[in-house]
Amino acid sequence: MRSRSRVLLCGLIAGVVLWSAALAATPYALRHGAEGVALLAGSMVYLAASAICHQRADRSFHPWGVQFPVCGRCAGLYGGALLGVCAAGVWRRRNSQRDRKVAHGLLVVRSFRGRAAALVLAAAALPTAATVLLEAGGLVDPGNVGRAASAVPLGAASCAFVAGVIRGRVH
Repeated sequence: MRSRSRVLLCGLIAGVVLWSAALAATPYALRHGAEGVALLAGSMVYLAASAICHQRADRSFHPWGVQFPVCGRCAGLYGGALLGVCAAGVWRRRNSQRDRKVAHGLLVVRSFRGRAAALVLAAAALPTAATVLLEAGGLVDPGNVGRAASAVPLGAASCAFVAGVIRGRVH
C-alpha cells in the first residue's frame, strides 16, 4: 500500500474510532458532572452532531439519563462504521493472500470487487430503507433499537467500501 493510502486509511480508522468514542463518552461525562474542558468538549460533540442529525429526543437513546448526541439510526450507522473498519482489515488480509495467487488477473479481480461492492452497499441499505418507508407509511414504529439495528449493515458496508476505495481495490 502506498504511503498516501496508508495515511488516508489510518485517518479513516482514527476518525471512526474517535467519533464513536466521543459519541459514547459525551452522555456519560455530562451525567457525571463534566466541568470546564470536558463540558466544552461535550457541547462541541452535540453541536457537530447537530449538523448531520436531527437529534430528536424521542428518536434518541438516553444512556445515563442524558440524550445521546445522535438519533438511534445515526447511532447504528456509526456503530456499523466501527464494525466496518474491523471488517475492512480482515477483508484486506484475505484478499491480499488471494491476490498473490491470481496476480496476472488482478485488474479483473479489482474491477469485479467494485461491482460487488456496489451490490453489497445496495443490499446493506435495504434494512434502513425498509424501516424508513414502513415508518413513513405509518405501518411500523421500529423504535430506537430497530432503527439502530437496521442501520448497522449500511454503516459497516459504507466504511468497508471507503476503505476499499482508499486501498485502490474498488473502482
